[in-house]
Amino acid sequence: MMSVDGGYSFYAIDLTNDIGAIVRGYEPEFEEVDKAAHNLEEFLELIMSNSIAFQ
Repeated sequence: MMSVDGGYSFYAIDLTNDIGAIVRGYEPEFEEVDKAAHNLEEFLELIMSNSIAFQ
């Protein structure tokens, strides 16, 4: 998922280090990411509880 509101950012599934974790990256350092959730199920729960807001 990508967004351009307030600058470029993205959510992605990490397939390298913590397999299956959902990570978030943003400009200017797209290679440096923060873990948003441990797995897709937790990520969807965070979205549904409005703990993660998409802009």
